[in-house]
Amino acid sequence: MTFPEMIKIKQIFNNNKIKNIEYETKNQLNKIQSNINKGSNIAIAVGSRGIANIKTIVKIVVDFVKEKGANPFIIPAMGSHGGATAEGQKKVLQSYGITEEYLNAPIKSSMDVIDLPQSGLKNKIYIDKFANEADGIIIINRIKPHTSFHGNYESGLIKMLVIGLGKHKQAIEIHKYGINGLKNLILPTAKQIIKYSKILFGITLVENAYDETMLIKILMPAAFEKEEPKLLKIAKKNMPKLPVSN
Repeated sequence: MTFPEMIKIKQIFNNNKIKNIEYETKNQLNKIQSNINKGSNIAIAVGSRGIANIKTIVKIVVDFVKEKGANPFIIPAMGSHGGATAEGQKKVLQSYGITEEYLNAPIKSSMDVIDLPQSGLKNKIYIDKFANEADGIIIINRIKPHTSFHGNYESGLIKMLVIGLGKHKQAIEIHKYGINGLKNLILPTAKQIIKYSKILFGITLVENAYDETMLIKILMPAAFEKEEPKLLKIAKKNMPKLPVSN
């Protein structure tokens, strides 16, 4: 077999990154009106995707909630990952260094969910039992392209609200509609969850081509729909890719 001549090439991507993760995270948190009341119980939702600096960022958020006089706890927000079991999902968090000992805060892992009003949607809507019982919910996730579908909302806060917080039951409910479910049911379902639950704010993270944190931005729930597509465009622009159109 005859092979064409080859030449070695090298790509250099944008390597802008946040040098002081702790400072930038605290700076973002201090800018917001958090509505965290003293003595309240605050659920912090963390997913199963590999995210740079996630251990550090979660710890800073836990400490921020404590400084407000509230009681933080972690809930795994990862759909059916971790074998779709409470213990399996807790182990996923532990594999990232997110442990009760490190955070000095409990991890409440359960596959139990509560039904929320559908309000005309064809799919059922669920939310994690512990999240539903909390006085407020903070979600943390990386904004990035999804491997299975493309749209204005791929991997990020909107998807985590639905499939992450809705656990295995919500994952099955959305996935039974195939790609159409992921592209077209995620946003209206997320809007229902925001309407009927106690989402305080979301922490969005964008990484550069070298899997380093380049952007941290806090969004209030009313801004999720408008701002997440903008962050997704930034994420896509900074993904490594071959420099060819076909």
